[in-house]
Amino acid sequence: LVRFCSCSCSCSSCRKKKKNDTMQRICATVLLLLALAAFADAFIGSSPLLLRNNAKRVQPAARAARTTTLSFSPKMTATTGEEVEEEVAAAGLLPADRYIACNRFTVRDGAGPRFEKRWAERKSSIATLEGFKFFTLLRRCDDMPDVSKNDGSLKVYPEGTPDYMSMTWWQNRKTFNSWRTGFAFKEAHGGGSLAGFLGAMLGSMMVLKDAPLPAMFEGLVAESVSRGGSPIVLKGRNAEGKAEADGVEALPAECFVAMNRFNVKAGCEKDFETIWQNRESTLKETKGFVAFTVLRAPNTGSKATPPGGPFGQDGINYSTCSVWDSKESWMQWFADSKKEGGSHKSAAPREGPPLKDLLNGPPSPLFWDGLLALESKDGA
Repeated sequence: LVRFCSCSCSCSSCRKKKKNDTMQRICATVLLLLALAAFADAFIGSSPLLLRNNAKRVQPAARAARTTTLSFSPKMTATTGEEVEEEVAAAGLLPADRYIACNRFTVRDGAGPRFEKRWAERKSSIATLEGFKFFTLLRRCDDMPDVSKNDGSLKVYPEGTPDYMSMTWWQNRKTFNSWRTGFAFKEAHGGGSLAGFLGAMLGSMMVLKDAPLPAMFEGLVAESVSRGGSPIVLKGRNAEGKAEADGVEALPAECFVAMNRFNVKAGCEKDFETIWQNRESTLKETKGFVAFTVLRAPNTGSKATPPGGPFGQDGINYSTCSVWDSKESWMQWFADSKKEGGSHKSAAPREGPPLKDLLNGPPSPLFWDGLLALESKDGA
């Protein structure tokens, strides 16, 4: 910050000092705006200072490459969707049938409802876009019982687990990149104007402790029910379908998301995926079920695999992700799945090592309340 001259004297020396301080303040403001614009162009991809000059804007292909590199790890060698797919195929892994884009947030103490209000008030036409499948803003479920114990204790999450995470399911990487370089992205991030962008930036600074952290995944063996058959019930919405948030009370949960994260040993990725590919699933017939996929960190199984997983430097490279209408529905399914002939069993006797031999440690579950849910008509 540039200090302003507070002297009330009208002598020539003080007038000169005031003039210099004013110029310094103007220059500092201009530099700040340019820095924010550069940040937006590098990390968000929609610099408001460049929107009026299409000739200077980065082309979509270049933006797609930049998205992949910044979202995962600077040490990666594969920077485009085509290169990633080639490396996955070369490793004998399953092709992706979904692309999952996430952004993780840590909020200031007591700022959760205000953070939710900002999301509820955002303009968004994402649900109308080709390739869009599902969206929800995830809030960490801190009142979740620890299902690995029978003592009534609550789930304790690893240090660094985010408070919130946005999660959007896309048909593929191409449709995600189309959204990211199009109007709908700018609309949701300040509307494409300098004033809107600065307002969004300043608003985020007031509620967040740190900058958001992106995490992208390839979705495998996805299954879901259609929106017509979805059990999700929207809550706290007005006549136009928009959520009503006051920034004081937390928004009601509209769905529940359960994740089980795995640190799969190098070289065991194909065996791990085969287990999920060959499983016999009855999830679609289960009460409260909405959608399921196995998340795979990009470049898993290739020489470009980063040293840490997308949730932190913990080596996590896979995670299940199931969406339910409520926590109660998931807990009922979990209890039933522990019985003989549960919802996840092999379709036939499986050859190869047991699951525990493919992992570097036990799975790590995460649980979320889903807010502001959006579904495509044919489901996630």
